[in-house]
Amino acid sequence: TSGMGVFQWKKVYVETIPKIPAAEQLPFIRLVDSILQAKTSNPSADVADWEAEINRLVYSLYDLTPSEISTIEESLK
Repeated sequence: TSGMGVFQWKKVYVETIPKIPAAEQLPFIRLVDSILQAKTSNPSADVADWEAEINRLVYSLYDLTPSEISTIEESLK
């Protein structure tokens, strides 16, 4: 943020987002579709396992180390 509650996109950070080939997007799409379907049927449905799998897929995209993953996981608690 800008410090005043306004979000700013910095080109240098946005450029580091990996581009995923269409075929490799399928696991993400399937997981998100499962979450959406479950939440549509039951807004209080537990989708934590699917969300955790999405997190694992993202961690692998960025080649995060166990230490980096641990830091992220701790901040999510």
